[in-house]
Amino acid sequence: LREQTEALERDSDLLAKDRNIRDLMTARNLRVADVLDEGTPGKVRPLAGRVFYTKDTILIFYAYDLQNKGNVSKVDFQVWGKREGQSQQPRSLGILYVDDSTQRRWVLKVQDPKVLAQIDQVFVTVEPQGGSKQPTSKHLLSAAFLNDEPNHP
Repeated sequence: LREQTEALERDSDLLAKDRNIRDLMTARNLRVADVLDEGTPGKVRPLAGRVFYTKDTILIFYAYDLQNKGNVSKVDFQVWGKREGQSQQPRSLGILYVDDSTQRRWVLKVQDPKVLAQIDQVFVTVEPQGGSKQPTSKHLLSAAFLNDEPNHP
């Protein structure tokens, strides 16, 4: 009975994740943007990550190879959002966590419509463990696209 219950819970969890991915990928207002690596002075490397954004619904930020950017046991990679051209302080969206260690892929999901309505760009900084209230280092990764038209109708 315990094994059957665990199997049902696993199946339910997989179905929920599948539905979330399906809803995102089939959204009419999906925007997909490449994340730029700003961490090396004088060099900008595309495809340091990817952002999937559905207006006022969900933002999923994927980053790759962050283990090369600092001692991951002593720092956190914090994602910030802000509105371009305004003097508002960046707001923390959360801390990236390892999604798939074999792919060296990190992820952060934001599903708060109020927060998403207040930002139009995102960036990552290296922060002390637990994060910080304001960015304390230079931008490591960035993507600015949230006001652009959907590019995956």
